[in-house]
Amino acid sequence: MFQDDIELLVAQTFKGADSYSGSSEFPWSSVDDDFMEIPSDTPGVLYYLQKNASTFVIRMIESSDLRALRERILATPEEYPSLRLLSSDDERTLEEKLNFFECDNLQIAKSLRRQLANKRFPLHEERI
Repeated sequence: MFQDDIELLVAQTFKGADSYSGSSEFPWSSVDDDFMEIPSDTPGVLYYLQKNASTFVIRMIESSDLRALRERILATPEEYPSLRLLSSDDERTLEEKLNFFECDNLQIAKSLRRQLANKRFPLHEERI
């Protein structure tokens, strides 16, 4: 029974993904959704996915207050060159580029940054 459920979910996922295979965007939209609002005094990481031809790099910074840091970064992105938000390759706005991930505490956010930040990951692992 369990295996059949997984096979059904995988089949439905690939069925929906086929219609978006040529698009570089995600098949859902997060515009005007309440879940994109950052609560105050929340620890976590702010990140930017920098996409290249065959890889992507996660540019990341940790914070004990995501909302305050996000507002500072959006006001003066040139003061945070490690995020590379001002790269000319990406046409999106700063608000669209800068994402967040909430953590339970700052130590988890620092650990995430140590493990994932500034490393290259393949877009299509099966081609490597």
